[in-house]
Amino acid sequence: MRKNSAINEILKMLYEKKGYIISFFCTSFIILVLNLMEPLLARRFINNIIITVRNKYTILLGLLWILVFSLRTVIEYVKKRTYTIFRGQTIKCIQKEIFKKSILIPSRKAEELGTGYIVSRINDDADSLDGLMCDNLIGLFFAIIQGTWVLLLMVKMNFILALCSIVIAIGYVSVQFFYPLKKLYKNFAEARSVFNNDLYNTLQGLRVIKTHNSETFEQGRFESNISELISFKNKREFADIFRRTASSYLYTLGTPLIYFTGGILILKGQCTVGVIVAFIMLYNLFASSCMTIGTFFPQYNTSVGAAERIQEFLNRDGEKDTVFDPVSNSEGDKNRIGKEETSPIISFDHVSFSYANDSQYSVKDVSFTVYPNKHIAIVGPSGSGKSTIANLLLRLEEPSLGIIYLYGKPITDYEVHTVRSLFGYIQQENYLFSRTVYENIAQGKNLSSEEVKRVLKEAYADSFIAEWQLGINTPISEKGKSMSGGERQRICIAREFAKNAPIILMDEATSSLDPLADAVVLKAIESISKNRTVITITHKLSSIKNADIIYVLNEGRIVEAGTFDSLMESKGLYFTMYTYQENRAK
Repeated sequence: MRKNSAINEILKMLYEKKGYIISFFCTSFIILVLNLMEPLLARRFINNIIITVRNKYTILLGLLWILVFSLRTVIEYVKKRTYTIFRGQTIKCIQKEIFKKSILIPSRKAEELGTGYIVSRINDDADSLDGLMCDNLIGLFFAIIQGTWVLLLMVKMNFILALCSIVIAIGYVSVQFFYPLKKLYKNFAEARSVFNNDLYNTLQGLRVIKTHNSETFEQGRFESNISELISFKNKREFADIFRRTASSYLYTLGTPLIYFTGGILILKGQCTVGVIVAFIMLYNLFASSCMTIGTFFPQYNTSVGAAERIQEFLNRDGEKDTVFDPVSNSEGDKNRIGKEETSPIISFDHVSFSYANDSQYSVKDVSFTVYPNKHIAIVGPSGSGKSTIANLLLRLEEPSLGIIYLYGKPITDYEVHTVRSLFGYIQQENYLFSRTVYENIAQGKNLSSEEVKRVLKEAYADSFIAEWQLGINTPISEKGKSMSGGERQRICIAREFAKNAPIILMDEATSSLDPLADAVVLKAIESISKNRTVITITHKLSSIKNADIIYVLNEGRIVEAGTFDSLMESKGLYFTMYTYQENRAK
């Protein structure tokens, strides 16, 4: 049932374009009629020539034979060209669905699956669905019809030659089922996904490999992994090679067998040369039908394996959506910023969260409020749950217990995109795409060059970009590795300027920067924070002295809350951490 369900879901996507299906059916029907006409015309023409019947009718038969042959070739070309277009558009639709799911599933789940796994679904599996395409299914239908009619014609022409053809065809079709190609394909596809993902991760960690002098180890590990992958591939290829070799032998054996048997029958006066020629053509049609039927099932099984893997991925839970209109909600809430300064815009009400959905909570019974145009800070030791709070605010994760309120409503009442439109998110490792500066800042929005230059200036990033020959059209290398950390961070801040969100959420935004870069980035952050609500998550306690309120986390719980002065006076955990950091800085 599960397999059939997976196939049905994929078939719905493969069979959306009815016009192409009708085109395949019509061209296949015409080709079938022409295929059946050709050997009959050939038999009549050759027999007339041999018995020297010289009349216009004989010449007409020859010309008609040529016309049928030519017309069939043209229609086959049109059919194959149409199929190429149809296949490209259909595979593109499947790949779009897989990509759509890949960006909708929770980010943590996507990270667990790995980039290589997802890319394999988009490229390899989507490209292996030919066995389920309408061309193959329609081809199977007409192959059965053609094979049946051709067999009847062969039996009518000569039973002995027909019997030889049937024996060859049975052997040919049987070969197609010797190996479980579906299982072999799935094993290889899984191994390839694991290999691709591991290879991607290894190359991403090239700096670690070099600094630890582990090139030899990684080379050996790669050789071991690729050997295992090749082993799976060879099993699949060896099965396919045997199948194709045996099929080809049995297919070609039919021609000399028919000539040999037919020659004996001619010597006995039981057959004519025209019948032999027509029979060879009929045999080729019959063998072609058997080939279509025989190769359909291995290809079908391979495609079913791919369909199951694609559907398994598409069935993964995406992020929860919506009841409210995203545009009206977002704009309405943005307009309320600053007008309701007495009402909290964010409230955590006894919120707990566990990554494994068990009793090991990363955040435990947390409650706090955030008011408009205020600056709050969340601090605490490593592993205390600071970044988890950021994930919960952005709905990258959902609370295990408790409720988060946004503008007085549960955050889950809002569409996911509405929530995220309200936050400008600046983190320690902000990601830059391998695209131009403009594309990174616009991030899909239709911004003018002047707007991009303005936000770059506000983020103090215009000076170094002005030195680049292509300016904002300069392509950025992978993850911006050719730039300094401060430069990358300022471009990311400019991107948040362009987003123009009312709430700024900073998660260790300057923790990896040197003092000089830190000072420039802090100026950019100060600029973007004007007239906005700011939530700072950091372990650099000296940077949040001016926060309106500081929440101190420890082991997932809020253990202290207050201003910098009040926390220092209480001499609790915050005082201990701050004093330790100041002593280390001296």
